Amino acid sequence: MNHVYTKMNILLLSVIFVLWILLQLALDMSIFKNPLNYCVAFIIVFFTIQYVKSSRS
Repeated sequence: MNHVYTKMNILLLSVIFVLWILLQLALDMSIFKNPLNYCVAFIIVFFTIQYVKSSRS
């Protein structure tokens, strides 16, 4: 996979995740009880690990 493409995925997903957290805070939702938050955080970590592995080789 292209390094730029993977880096862009990480950046875009992180921005969307931060905006999603801010929306939840604005609507007085619990950010720790929402399982979607943990799923997106796991995906961000997965893409970051994939980017690091691909940049090393």
